[in-house]
Amino acid sequence: MAFDPASMQFNTIPQDSNILQEMSKSIKNYLGHSDQVLTTRPDGTDLQDGDVYFNTKFGEYYIRINGKWKNLDTNFLIDENGKLKTIDGKELTIENADKLENKSLDEVVKYTKSNILPVGNKNQTAFIKEDGSNDFYYDDMVKTGKFALNDEQLQLYLNATISQEEVFNSWYRFSHDGSDNFPANADETKAWVLNDDGTISCTENTNTYVGFISNNTYDYYDLEVTLSSTNSDNDRMGVVLAFYKDPETGKEYTIDAIRNNDNTNYSWMVIRNFMVNNNHSNAWDFTKCDIVENKTDVITRADPDGWSNYSPGTVIKVQRRGNNFKVWSSQAGSDTIDEDSLIEFNLDDDPAFDVFKGPKSYGFSCRSQDDTTFSNIKFQDTNPNSISQYIFDTNTQDVYELNDDGTYDKIENKLPNILSSNKFYKDTKTKQMFYFDGVNFDFINGNQYIWNQVGLSENGYIKLPNGLIIQWGYVALSDTSDTVNIYTINFPITFPNKVFNIQVTSREGTGFDNSGQEFYALTVSSTKMTNESFDVRILDNSGSSGDVGINYIAIGY
Repeated sequence: MAFDPASMQFNTIPQDSNILQEMSKSIKNYLGHSDQVLTTRPDGTDLQDGDVYFNTKFGEYYIRINGKWKNLDTNFLIDENGKLKTIDGKELTIENADKLENKSLDEVVKYTKSNILPVGNKNQTAFIKEDGSNDFYYDDMVKTGKFALNDEQLQLYLNATISQEEVFNSWYRFSHDGSDNFPANADETKAWVLNDDGTISCTENTNTYVGFISNNTYDYYDLEVTLSSTNSDNDRMGVVLAFYKDPETGKEYTIDAIRNNDNTNYSWMVIRNFMVNNNHSNAWDFTKCDIVENKTDVITRADPDGWSNYSPGTVIKVQRRGNNFKVWSSQAGSDTIDEDSLIEFNLDDDPAFDVFKGPKSYGFSCRSQDDTTFSNIKFQDTNPNSISQYIFDTNTQDVYELNDDGTYDKIENKLPNILSSNKFYKDTKTKQMFYFDGVNFDFINGNQYIWNQVGLSENGYIKLPNGLIIQWGYVALSDTSDTVNIYTINFPITFPNKVFNIQVTSREGTGFDNSGQEFYALTVSSTKMTNESFDVRILDNSGSSGDVGINYIAIGY
Protein backbone atom coordinates (compact mmCIF):
# COMPACT_ATOMS: atom_id res chain seq x y z
CA MET A 1 0.00 0.00 0.00
CA ALA A 2 1.09 3.55 -0.66
CA PHE A 3 -0.54 6.90 -0.02
CA ASP A 4 -1.36 9.03 -3.06
CA PRO A 5 -1.60 12.70 -1.96
CA ALA A 6 -3.05 13.66 -5.33
CA SER A 7 -6.16 11.54 -4.88
CA MET A 8 -5.88 11.37 -1.05
CA GLN A 9 -6.27 7.58 -1.31
CA PHE A 10 -4.23 4.50 -0.54
CA ASN A 11 -3.30 2.50 -3.64
CA THR A 12 -1.96 -1.02 -3.98
CA ILE A 13 1.57 -1.14 -5.43
CA PRO A 14 3.05 -4.39 -6.71
CA GLN A 15 5.81 -5.68 -4.47
CA ASP A 16 8.34 -5.66 -7.29
CA SER A 17 7.64 -2.00 -8.17
CA ASN A 18 9.72 1.01 -7.17
CA ILE A 19 7.46 2.86 -4.70
CA LEU A 20 8.96 6.27 -5.47
CA GLN A 21 8.49 5.78 -9.19
CA GLU A 22 4.93 4.54 -8.79
CA MET A 23 4.00 7.50 -6.55
CA SER A 24 5.62 9.99 -8.89
CA LYS A 25 3.36 8.86 -11.72
CA SER A 26 0.28 10.23 -9.93
CA ILE A 27 1.92 13.24 -8.23
CA LYS A 28 2.85 16.01 -10.61
CA ASN A 29 4.90 17.89 -8.02
CA TYR A 30 6.82 15.02 -6.42
CA LEU A 31 10.21 16.52 -5.53
CA GLY A 32 12.26 13.36 -5.02
CA HIS A 33 14.07 12.52 -1.82
CA SER A 34 16.44 14.32 0.52
CA ASP A 35 18.14 13.88 3.86
CA GLN A 36 17.35 17.50 4.78
CA VAL A 37 14.10 19.41 5.19
CA LEU A 38 13.43 21.12 1.89
CA THR A 39 13.26 24.92 2.04
CA THR A 40 12.93 25.37 -1.74
CA ARG A 41 12.25 23.08 -4.66
CA PRO A 42 15.31 21.31 -6.12
CA ASP A 43 15.23 23.77 -9.05
CA GLY A 44 15.29 26.75 -6.64
CA THR A 45 11.66 27.78 -7.06
CA ASP A 46 9.35 28.40 -4.12
CA LEU A 47 7.64 25.47 -2.44
CA GLN A 48 3.92 24.99 -3.11
CA ASP A 49 1.08 23.30 -1.28
CA GLY A 50 0.85 19.75 -2.59
CA ASP A 51 4.62 19.30 -2.96
CA VAL A 52 5.69 15.83 -1.82
CA TYR A 53 9.13 14.45 -1.06
CA PHE A 54 10.70 11.55 0.79
CA ASN A 55 12.92 12.39 3.78
CA THR A 56 15.63 9.74 3.90
CA LYS A 57 16.83 10.71 7.37
CA PHE A 58 13.42 10.13 8.94
CA GLY A 59 12.27 7.54 6.42
CA GLU A 60 8.91 9.19 5.76
CA TYR A 61 6.96 10.98 3.04
CA TYR A 62 6.00 14.62 3.60
CA ILE A 63 3.38 16.76 1.87
CA ARG A 64 3.23 20.58 1.85
CA ILE A 65 -0.03 21.82 3.43
CA ASN A 66 -0.70 25.45 4.32
CA GLY A 67 2.98 26.26 4.00
CA LYS A 68 4.21 23.48 6.25
CA TRP A 69 5.45 19.94 5.73
CA LYS A 70 2.99 17.33 7.05
CA ASN A 71 4.15 13.79 7.65
CA LEU A 72 1.79 11.45 5.80
CA ASP A 73 1.85 8.81 8.51
CA THR A 74 2.17 10.65 11.82
CA ASN A 75 0.54 13.58 13.52
CA PHE A 76 3.19 16.29 13.28
CA LEU A 77 4.53 19.01 11.01
CA ILE A 78 8.05 20.04 10.03
CA ASP A 79 8.28 23.79 9.57
CA GLU A 80 10.75 25.67 7.41
CA ASN A 81 13.28 25.62 10.27
CA GLY A 82 13.18 21.84 10.55
CA LYS A 83 11.23 21.96 13.82
CA LEU A 84 8.60 19.40 14.74
CA LYS A 85 5.14 20.60 15.76
CA THR A 86 1.68 19.14 15.92
CA ILE A 87 -0.77 19.91 13.13
CA ASP A 88 -2.60 22.45 15.31
CA GLY A 89 0.64 23.94 16.67
CA LYS A 90 0.25 22.42 20.11
CA GLU A 91 2.88 20.70 22.14
CA LEU A 92 3.91 17.28 20.86
CA THR A 93 4.27 14.64 23.56
CA ILE A 94 6.09 11.30 23.34
CA GLU A 95 6.10 8.48 25.83
CA ASN A 96 9.09 8.28 28.19
CA ALA A 97 10.95 11.06 26.37
CA ASP A 98 11.41 14.80 26.40
CA LYS A 99 8.88 17.05 24.72
CA LEU A 100 9.41 17.46 21.00
CA GLU A 101 8.08 20.98 20.68
CA ASN A 102 10.58 22.99 18.61
CA LYS A 103 13.13 20.15 18.60
CA SER A 104 15.00 19.51 15.37
CA LEU A 105 14.98 16.28 13.38
CA ASP A 106 18.51 15.56 14.60
CA GLU A 107 17.27 15.64 18.18
CA VAL A 108 14.40 13.22 17.62
CA VAL A 109 15.70 10.94 14.89
CA LYS A 110 16.24 8.18 17.49
CA TYR A 111 12.48 8.06 18.13
CA THR A 112 10.30 6.25 15.64
CA LYS A 113 6.80 7.29 14.73
CA SER A 114 5.48 4.61 17.09
CA ASN A 115 6.81 6.70 20.00
CA ILE A 116 4.76 9.71 19.03
CA LEU A 117 1.49 10.03 20.91
CA PRO A 118 -1.53 12.04 19.80
CA VAL A 119 -2.02 15.36 21.55
CA GLY A 120 -4.38 15.51 24.51
CA ASN A 121 -4.41 16.24 28.22
CA LYS A 122 -4.06 13.64 30.95
CA ASN A 123 -7.16 11.43 31.38
CA GLN A 124 -8.63 12.53 28.04
CA THR A 125 -9.56 10.21 25.23
CA ALA A 126 -10.00 10.46 21.46
CA PHE A 127 -13.43 10.96 19.86
CA ILE A 128 -14.36 10.82 16.17
CA LYS A 129 -15.83 14.13 14.99
CA GLU A 130 -19.52 14.17 14.16
CA ASP A 131 -19.08 16.10 10.90
CA GLY A 132 -18.80 13.02 8.69
CA SER A 133 -15.03 13.22 8.45
CA ASN A 134 -12.48 10.78 9.81
CA ASP A 135 -10.94 13.49 11.98
CA PHE A 136 -10.83 13.06 15.72
CA TYR A 137 -10.45 15.30 18.74
CA TYR A 138 -9.52 14.88 22.40
CA ASP A 139 -11.89 15.53 25.24
CA ASP A 140 -12.74 14.47 28.80
CA MET A 141 -14.46 11.14 29.29
CA VAL A 142 -17.03 12.92 31.48
CA LYS A 143 -17.77 16.64 31.08
CA THR A 144 -19.06 18.62 34.05
CA GLY A 145 -21.65 21.38 33.69
CA LYS A 146 -24.85 22.89 35.06
CA PHE A 147 -27.91 20.77 34.23
CA ALA A 148 -31.35 21.72 35.58
CA LEU A 149 -34.16 19.15 35.68
CA ASN A 150 -36.85 21.53 36.84
CA ASP A 151 -37.56 25.22 37.14
CA GLU A 152 -36.45 25.33 40.77
CA GLN A 153 -32.99 24.04 39.90
CA LEU A 154 -32.84 26.37 36.90
CA GLN A 155 -33.56 29.42 39.07
CA LEU A 156 -30.93 28.36 41.60
CA TYR A 157 -28.31 28.21 38.85
CA LEU A 158 -29.45 31.45 37.21
CA ASN A 159 -29.23 33.32 40.50
CA ALA A 160 -26.17 31.56 41.89
CA THR A 161 -22.98 33.29 42.99
CA ILE A 162 -19.85 31.66 44.34
CA SER A 163 -20.98 30.17 47.63
CA GLN A 164 -18.44 30.98 50.29
CA GLU A 165 -20.38 28.57 52.47
CA GLU A 166 -19.26 25.82 50.08
CA VAL A 167 -15.69 27.19 50.20
CA PHE A 168 -15.77 27.17 53.99
CA ASN A 169 -17.34 23.72 54.31
CA SER A 170 -15.74 21.68 51.55
CA TRP A 171 -12.62 23.31 50.05
CA TYR A 172 -9.22 21.91 50.99
CA ARG A 173 -7.37 23.94 53.63
CA PHE A 174 -3.59 24.30 53.66
CA SER A 175 -0.93 25.52 56.09
CA HIS A 176 2.70 26.09 54.97
CA ASP A 177 5.72 27.15 57.02
CA GLY A 178 8.75 26.09 54.96
CA SER A 179 8.87 22.60 56.42
CA ASP A 180 7.90 19.34 54.72
CA ASN A 181 4.85 19.00 56.97
CA PHE A 182 1.51 19.35 55.20
CA PRO A 183 -0.35 20.85 56.91
CA ALA A 184 2.37 22.63 58.84
CA ASN A 185 -0.08 23.60 61.61
CA ALA A 186 -3.38 21.71 61.66
CA ASP A 187 -4.89 24.08 64.22
CA GLU A 188 -4.28 27.10 61.99
CA THR A 189 -6.22 25.46 59.14
CA LYS A 190 -9.23 25.91 61.46
CA ALA A 191 -8.56 29.62 62.00
CA TRP A 192 -11.50 30.70 59.85
CA VAL A 193 -15.10 31.75 60.37
CA LEU A 194 -18.09 32.01 58.02
CA ASN A 195 -19.64 35.41 58.70
CA ASP A 196 -23.35 36.18 58.74
CA ASP A 197 -22.98 38.16 55.49
CA GLY A 198 -21.57 35.08 53.72
CA THR A 199 -17.94 36.19 53.70
CA ILE A 200 -15.01 34.22 55.14
CA SER A 201 -12.56 35.74 57.63
CA CYS A 202 -9.39 34.57 59.32
CA THR A 203 -9.62 34.55 63.12
CA GLU A 204 -5.93 34.41 64.00
CA ASN A 205 -2.66 36.20 63.36
CA THR A 206 -1.27 32.96 61.94
CA ASN A 207 2.39 31.96 61.97
CA THR A 208 1.90 29.86 58.83
CA TYR A 209 0.69 30.66 55.34
CA VAL A 210 -2.94 29.44 55.30
CA GLY A 211 -5.85 29.34 52.92
CA PHE A 212 -8.47 27.48 50.90
CA ILE A 213 -7.99 25.50 47.67
CA SER A 214 -10.78 24.85 45.16
CA ASN A 215 -12.18 21.37 44.66
CA ASN A 216 -12.25 21.71 40.88
CA THR A 217 -9.24 22.35 38.63
CA TYR A 218 -8.89 24.82 35.76
CA ASP A 219 -6.34 25.89 33.18
CA TYR A 220 -8.55 28.69 31.83
CA TYR A 221 -10.28 31.03 34.26
CA ASP A 222 -11.07 34.63 35.22
CA LEU A 223 -11.09 35.57 38.90
CA GLU A 224 -11.63 38.78 40.83
CA VAL A 225 -11.78 39.05 44.62
CA THR A 226 -11.72 41.78 47.25
CA LEU A 227 -9.33 41.22 50.17
CA SER A 228 -9.71 43.32 53.31
CA SER A 229 -9.09 43.34 57.04
CA THR A 230 -10.47 45.33 59.96
CA ASN A 231 -7.30 44.56 61.90
CA SER A 232 -4.57 47.20 62.16
CA ASP A 233 -1.85 44.70 61.23
CA ASN A 234 0.02 45.19 57.92
CA ASP A 235 0.80 41.73 56.64
CA ARG A 236 -0.07 39.41 53.76
CA MET A 237 -3.28 38.67 51.87
CA GLY A 238 -3.39 36.91 48.53
CA VAL A 239 -4.67 34.56 45.86
CA VAL A 240 -3.28 31.12 45.04
CA LEU A 241 -3.05 31.17 41.25
CA ALA A 242 -2.26 27.45 40.94
CA PHE A 243 -1.90 24.62 43.47
CA TYR A 244 -0.29 21.19 43.04
CA LYS A 245 0.05 18.35 45.53
CA ASP A 246 2.53 15.61 44.67
CA PRO A 247 0.57 12.33 44.91
CA GLU A 248 3.66 10.38 45.98
CA THR A 249 5.41 12.70 48.45
CA GLY A 250 2.38 14.71 49.59
CA LYS A 251 4.39 17.90 49.12
CA GLU A 252 2.36 20.95 48.12
CA TYR A 253 3.34 23.66 45.64
CA THR A 254 1.75 27.03 44.93
CA ILE A 255 2.01 30.11 42.75
CA ASP A 256 0.88 33.06 44.86
CA ALA A 257 -0.18 36.63 44.14
CA ILE A 258 0.58 38.51 47.38
CA ARG A 259 -0.45 41.93 48.70
CA ASN A 260 1.74 43.05 51.61
CA ASN A 261 1.95 46.31 53.52
CA ASP A 262 4.82 45.87 55.99
CA ASN A 263 7.81 46.22 53.69
CA THR A 264 8.47 49.16 51.37
CA ASN A 265 10.13 47.02 48.70
CA TYR A 266 7.54 44.23 48.48
CA SER A 267 3.90 45.27 48.46
CA TRP A 268 2.67 43.58 45.23
CA MET A 269 4.30 40.49 43.76
CA VAL A 270 3.87 36.98 42.40
CA ILE A 271 5.86 34.31 44.29
CA ARG A 272 6.47 30.68 43.50
CA ASN A 273 6.04 28.30 46.47
CA PHE A 274 5.68 30.94 49.18
CA MET A 275 6.68 29.36 52.51
CA VAL A 276 7.05 25.87 51.01
CA ASN A 277 10.76 25.26 50.45
CA ASN A 278 13.14 25.55 53.37
CA ASN A 279 14.88 28.56 51.89
CA HIS A 280 11.51 30.33 51.82
CA SER A 281 10.73 29.73 55.48
CA ASN A 282 11.48 33.31 56.52
CA ALA A 283 8.20 34.93 55.54
CA TRP A 284 9.46 38.39 56.48
CA ASP A 285 12.44 38.41 54.16
CA PHE A 286 11.18 38.40 50.58
CA THR A 287 14.74 38.31 49.25
CA LYS A 288 14.72 34.63 50.20
CA CYS A 289 11.54 33.98 48.20
CA ASP A 290 11.30 32.76 44.62
CA ILE A 291 9.74 35.96 43.25
CA VAL A 292 8.38 35.71 39.72
CA GLU A 293 7.93 39.48 39.48
CA ASN A 294 7.69 42.40 41.93
CA LYS A 295 5.57 45.42 40.95
CA THR A 296 5.93 47.41 44.16
CA ASP A 297 6.92 50.44 42.08
CA VAL A 298 3.29 50.53 40.88
CA ILE A 299 1.31 49.21 43.87
CA THR A 300 3.16 50.99 46.63
CA ARG A 301 3.08 50.47 50.36
CA ALA A 302 0.27 52.51 51.93
CA ASP A 303 0.95 54.89 54.81
CA PRO A 304 -0.23 54.37 57.52
CA ASP A 305 0.34 50.71 56.77
CA GLY A 306 -2.40 48.98 58.81
CA TRP A 307 -5.00 47.33 56.56
CA SER A 308 -7.85 48.57 58.76
CA ASN A 309 -7.15 52.09 57.44
CA TYR A 310 -8.12 51.10 53.90
CA SER A 311 -11.68 50.28 53.02
CA PRO A 312 -12.71 48.36 50.92
CA GLY A 313 -9.25 46.80 51.13
CA THR A 314 -7.65 45.75 47.85
CA VAL A 315 -8.74 43.84 44.75
CA ILE A 316 -6.82 41.13 42.90
CA LYS A 317 -7.76 40.15 39.35
CA VAL A 318 -6.50 37.03 37.56
CA GLN A 319 -6.70 35.75 33.99
CA ARG A 320 -5.33 32.30 33.19
CA ARG A 321 -5.21 31.14 29.59
CA GLY A 322 -3.54 27.74 29.53
CA ASN A 323 0.07 28.30 30.53
CA ASN A 324 -0.17 32.11 30.47
CA PHE A 325 -1.11 34.15 33.54
CA LYS A 326 -2.03 37.83 33.88
CA VAL A 327 -2.48 39.26 37.38
CA TRP A 328 -3.49 42.79 38.48
CA SER A 329 -4.12 44.59 41.77
CA SER A 330 -5.75 47.77 42.97
CA GLN A 331 -4.14 50.28 45.28
CA ALA A 332 -4.92 49.95 49.00
CA GLY A 333 -8.36 51.39 49.74
CA SER A 334 -9.50 51.18 46.11
CA ASP A 335 -11.67 48.70 44.25
CA THR A 336 -10.41 49.90 40.85
CA ILE A 337 -7.79 47.72 39.18
CA ASP A 338 -4.57 49.57 38.36
CA GLU A 339 -3.78 48.50 34.79
CA ASP A 340 -0.08 49.29 35.30
CA SER A 341 0.07 46.67 38.06
CA LEU A 342 -0.03 43.86 35.49
CA ILE A 343 2.27 40.91 36.20
CA GLU A 344 2.36 38.48 33.28
CA PHE A 345 4.24 35.20 33.11
CA ASN A 346 4.11 31.89 31.26
CA LEU A 347 4.62 28.40 32.66
CA ASP A 348 6.93 27.70 29.74
CA ASP A 349 9.31 30.39 31.03
CA ASP A 350 10.94 28.12 33.61
CA PRO A 351 11.03 24.32 34.07
CA ALA A 352 10.22 24.91 37.76
CA PHE A 353 6.70 25.85 36.59
CA ASP A 354 6.12 22.44 34.98
CA VAL A 355 4.21 21.02 37.96
CA PHE A 356 1.57 23.72 37.48
CA LYS A 357 0.83 22.91 33.85
CA GLY A 358 -2.58 21.53 32.99
CA PRO A 359 -5.74 22.11 35.04
CA LYS A 360 -4.93 23.06 38.64
CA SER A 361 -6.86 24.36 41.64
CA TYR A 362 -6.89 28.01 42.71
CA GLY A 363 -7.57 29.53 46.12
CA PHE A 364 -7.40 32.35 48.68
CA SER A 365 -4.73 32.90 51.30
CA CYS A 366 -3.19 35.03 54.05
CA ARG A 367 -0.29 35.00 56.47
CA SER A 368 -0.13 36.74 59.87
CA GLN A 369 -3.05 39.02 58.97
CA ASP A 370 -5.88 38.66 61.44
CA ASP A 371 -9.41 39.34 60.11
CA THR A 372 -8.39 38.79 56.47
CA THR A 373 -11.74 38.65 54.65
CA PHE A 374 -12.57 37.49 51.11
CA SER A 375 -15.61 39.06 49.45
CA ASN A 376 -17.14 39.99 46.07
CA ILE A 377 -15.73 36.83 44.50
CA LYS A 378 -16.29 36.62 40.74
CA PHE A 379 -15.10 33.47 39.00
CA GLN A 380 -15.60 32.20 35.46
CA ASP A 381 -14.26 29.09 33.74
CA THR A 382 -13.10 30.44 30.36
CA ASN A 383 -11.86 27.20 28.81
CA PRO A 384 -13.05 27.27 25.19
CA ASN A 385 -13.65 23.51 25.38
CA SER A 386 -15.57 23.76 28.64
CA ILE A 387 -19.34 23.82 29.02
CA SER A 388 -19.25 25.53 32.42
CA GLN A 389 -20.26 28.89 30.91
CA TYR A 390 -23.69 27.41 30.14
CA ILE A 391 -26.79 26.38 32.06
CA PHE A 392 -28.74 23.60 30.36
CA ASP A 393 -32.49 23.28 30.91
CA THR A 394 -33.04 19.57 30.28
CA ASN A 395 -36.84 19.99 30.07
CA THR A 396 -37.05 22.75 27.44
CA GLN A 397 -33.53 22.15 25.99
CA ASP A 398 -32.94 25.91 26.38
CA VAL A 399 -29.37 27.07 26.97
CA TYR A 400 -28.27 30.07 29.05
CA GLU A 401 -24.82 31.59 28.55
CA LEU A 402 -22.75 33.43 31.15
CA ASN A 403 -22.13 37.16 30.61
CA ASP A 404 -19.08 39.13 31.72
CA ASP A 405 -21.06 40.60 34.64
CA GLY A 406 -21.92 37.17 36.03
CA THR A 407 -25.52 37.06 34.78
CA TYR A 408 -26.97 34.61 32.25
CA ASP A 409 -28.91 35.18 29.01
CA LYS A 410 -30.85 32.60 27.03
CA ILE A 411 -29.28 32.04 23.62
CA GLU A 412 -30.70 30.80 20.33
CA ASN A 413 -28.79 27.52 20.28
CA LYS A 414 -30.57 24.61 21.87
CA LEU A 415 -29.00 21.95 24.06
CA PRO A 416 -28.24 19.39 21.26
CA ASN A 417 -26.39 22.13 19.32
CA ILE A 418 -23.82 22.45 22.10
CA LEU A 419 -23.57 19.05 23.75
CA SER A 420 -22.07 16.09 21.91
CA SER A 421 -24.30 13.06 21.65
CA ASN A 422 -23.41 9.65 23.06
CA LYS A 423 -21.28 11.09 25.85
CA PHE A 424 -21.35 11.19 29.64
CA TYR A 425 -22.04 14.40 31.57
CA LYS A 426 -22.06 15.28 35.27
CA ASP A 427 -23.86 18.05 37.10
CA THR A 428 -21.59 20.49 38.93
CA LYS A 429 -23.69 20.77 42.06
CA THR A 430 -25.32 17.38 42.57
CA LYS A 431 -22.49 15.29 41.06
CA GLN A 432 -25.23 13.23 39.36
CA MET A 433 -23.91 11.62 36.18
CA PHE A 434 -25.93 10.73 33.12
CA TYR A 435 -25.64 9.70 29.48
CA PHE A 436 -26.89 11.94 26.64
CA ASP A 437 -27.89 10.13 23.46
CA GLY A 438 -28.53 13.32 21.50
CA VAL A 439 -32.15 13.64 22.61
CA ASN A 440 -32.64 12.24 26.11
CA PHE A 441 -30.68 12.00 29.34
CA ASP A 442 -30.32 8.56 30.92
CA PHE A 443 -29.31 8.67 34.57
CA ILE A 444 -26.64 6.28 35.73
CA ASN A 445 -28.24 3.46 37.78
CA GLY A 446 -31.63 5.07 37.12
CA ASN A 447 -31.04 7.71 39.79
CA GLN A 448 -32.58 11.15 39.69
CA TYR A 449 -31.16 14.38 41.05
CA ILE A 450 -30.56 14.81 44.72
CA TRP A 451 -30.71 18.56 45.16
CA ASN A 452 -29.76 20.40 48.33
CA GLN A 453 -30.16 24.14 48.11
CA VAL A 454 -27.88 25.23 50.92
CA GLY A 455 -25.45 22.33 51.29
CA LEU A 456 -24.27 21.15 54.68
CA SER A 457 -25.71 23.88 56.89
CA GLU A 458 -28.04 24.14 59.85
CA ASN A 459 -31.06 25.05 57.70
CA GLY A 460 -31.74 23.15 54.51
CA TYR A 461 -33.43 20.35 52.67
CA ILE A 462 -32.74 17.34 50.49
CA LYS A 463 -34.81 15.63 47.82
CA LEU A 464 -34.41 11.88 47.46
CA PRO A 465 -34.80 9.94 44.19
CA ASN A 466 -38.25 8.61 45.17
CA GLY A 467 -39.61 12.15 45.76
CA LEU A 468 -39.25 12.16 49.54
CA ILE A 469 -38.17 15.55 50.95
CA ILE A 470 -36.43 16.01 54.29
CA GLN A 471 -36.16 19.54 55.72
CA TRP A 472 -34.45 20.72 58.88
CA GLY A 473 -33.51 23.89 60.71
CA TYR A 474 -33.20 25.86 63.89
CA VAL A 475 -35.07 28.98 64.96
CA ALA A 476 -34.32 31.51 67.70
CA LEU A 477 -37.60 32.60 69.29
CA SER A 478 -38.45 35.57 71.48
CA ASP A 479 -38.85 35.47 75.25
CA THR A 480 -41.65 33.30 76.59
CA SER A 481 -43.96 34.17 79.40
CA ASP A 482 -45.78 32.02 81.98
CA THR A 483 -48.44 30.99 79.50
CA VAL A 484 -48.94 29.26 76.14
CA ASN A 485 -46.69 30.82 73.48
CA ILE A 486 -47.39 30.15 69.79
CA TYR A 487 -44.86 30.65 66.98
CA THR A 488 -45.20 30.02 63.23
CA ILE A 489 -42.16 28.38 61.59
CA ASN A 490 -41.66 28.50 57.80
CA PHE A 491 -39.95 25.65 55.97
CA PRO A 492 -36.94 26.40 53.71
CA ILE A 493 -39.11 25.27 50.77
CA THR A 494 -42.77 24.32 50.32
CA PHE A 495 -43.66 20.65 50.29
CA PRO A 496 -45.35 20.16 46.90
CA ASN A 497 -47.83 17.55 48.17
CA LYS A 498 -47.98 16.68 51.86
CA VAL A 499 -46.16 16.81 55.17
CA PHE A 500 -45.87 13.43 56.89
CA ASN A 501 -44.23 14.28 60.19
CA ILE A 502 -42.56 17.10 62.15
CA GLN A 503 -40.34 16.66 65.21
CA VAL A 504 -39.24 19.58 67.42
CA THR A 505 -36.75 19.77 70.31
CA SER A 506 -35.69 22.65 72.54
CA ARG A 507 -32.34 24.29 71.94
CA GLU A 508 -30.20 25.58 74.79
CA GLY A 509 -26.65 26.87 75.01
CA THR A 510 -24.84 29.89 73.60
CA GLY A 511 -27.41 32.44 72.49
CA PHE A 512 -30.24 30.41 74.03
CA ASP A 513 -29.82 31.01 77.74
CA ASN A 514 -32.49 29.04 79.58
CA SER A 515 -30.47 28.51 82.73
CA GLY A 516 -33.09 30.15 84.91
CA GLN A 517 -35.95 28.22 83.41
CA GLU A 518 -37.68 25.56 85.50
CA PHE A 519 -39.60 23.87 82.67
CA TYR A 520 -41.18 24.44 79.29
CA ALA A 521 -42.93 21.98 77.02
CA LEU A 522 -42.99 21.90 73.19
CA THR A 523 -45.85 20.69 71.01
CA VAL A 524 -46.64 20.98 67.31
CA SER A 525 -50.20 21.95 66.47
CA SER A 526 -51.62 19.35 64.07
CA THR A 527 -54.29 21.82 62.91
CA LYS A 528 -51.63 24.38 61.95
CA MET A 529 -49.33 22.04 60.01
CA THR A 530 -49.32 23.07 56.33
CA ASN A 531 -47.05 22.47 53.33
CA GLU A 532 -45.46 25.89 53.92
CA SER A 533 -45.16 26.11 57.70
CA PHE A 534 -46.17 24.79 61.10
CA ASP A 535 -47.06 26.21 64.50
CA VAL A 536 -45.14 25.26 67.62
CA ARG A 537 -46.64 25.81 71.06
CA ILE A 538 -44.42 26.41 74.06
CA LEU A 539 -45.89 26.03 77.55
CA ASP A 540 -43.58 27.86 79.96
CA ASN A 541 -43.93 27.07 83.69
CA SER A 542 -40.83 28.96 84.75
CA GLY A 543 -42.36 32.39 85.13
CA SER A 544 -40.44 33.64 82.09
CA SER A 545 -37.70 32.38 79.85
CA GLY A 546 -35.28 34.27 77.61
CA ASP A 547 -33.93 33.38 74.17
CA VAL A 548 -35.90 30.21 73.56
CA GLY A 549 -34.73 28.18 70.58
CA ILE A 550 -35.84 25.07 68.75
CA ASN A 551 -34.44 22.47 66.36
CA TYR A 552 -36.84 20.75 63.96
CA ILE A 553 -36.95 18.11 61.24
CA ALA A 554 -39.84 17.61 58.81
CA ILE A 555 -40.56 14.81 56.33
CA GLY A 556 -42.91 14.94 53.35
CA TYR A 557 -43.01 14.92 49.57
